[in-house]
Amino acid sequence: SYDLETGSGPNPDPGDHGFDTWMATGNNANPSHFQPDNFVKNGKAMGQTEGYSCDLVVQEALQFLQERDMKRPFYLNLWFHEPHARVAAPPELTERHQGKKNPAYYGSIENMDQAIGRLLDKLSALNLRDNTLIVFTSDNGSYMAGSNGPLKGRKTELWEGGIRVPAIFVWPGIIPAGRLCKMPAGIV
Repeated sequence: SYDLETGSGPNPDPGDHGFDTWMATGNNANPSHFQPDNFVKNGKAMGQTEGYSCDLVVQEALQFLQERDMKRPFYLNLWFHEPHARVAAPPELTERHQGKKNPAYYGSIENMDQAIGRLLDKLSALNLRDNTLIVFTSDNGSYMAGSNGPLKGRKTELWEGGIRVPAIFVWPGIIPAGRLCKMPAGIV
């Protein structure tokens, strides 16, 4: 098997699939989302990092947006580790969610939301928001029992609660704001 963190093995990395630049981990941010040490950038281990996983990912995206050829279209694909375990969030965000079952979990979601906000702000600053399709979705249902609303099941299960996820599509002038579509679809 391929070890993304060391670059060993017979399988291709994201660069072999057409990505000009990439940053990833083999599976999840380790040892947690705070100062992970297993990110790889363009095939080279990054070592110890500073900050939270979502902030590192968005910072890389902001740099890409700033340095890219502004005359050419682009494809930017971000996969966030948050809120996968081992959950970590800034103390002030965890504190805001005290009294909930897992305050660090909710804090990590809020931290990711703030990071996405910085990305959207950058797209606006570069006058790219009106000409950019933004898709936000999840990879699976929640792992926390009872948090998938009326749907039975959760992450790792093939019940609807494990495989049905929301998706938000934003494309000003192309997709009407507030449109709701209940048709099942797949994201590839």
